[in-house]
Amino acid sequence: MKNILLMSAILGLSACVQPVASPAERASRDAAALRLTNSQCVIYMGGISEMREVASAASDKEALARSLGADDALIAKGAQDAQSTFSAMEVLAGKKTACENFVNMTVNLVM
Repeated sequence: MKNILLMSAILGLSACVQPVASPAERASRDAAALRLTNSQCVIYMGGISEMREVASAASDKEALARSLGADDALIAKGAQDAQSTFSAMEVLAGKKTACENFVNMTVNLVM
């Protein structure tokens, strides 16, 4: 049942969030997703040192996005896209599942 809900969330998201158009937009979304994981999924993060590492990675991703040409509007769009994705997952599959997915993604981005 959980897998069906998660698939529904992913399919629903495709209508809400447009595909990434550029490397700057990808880096912007990654930075926003890292920040969102740090703020919404603290209990799943491990500890203070992990949270600091994720915050540092988010800053690095935003700096990368800006070096690739991202402006404030693109950074804000990345934050909105990450929040939309998280919110849809949370509604359809629960906060725990949304956080598990975002933490897994965070590990992949930080490693």
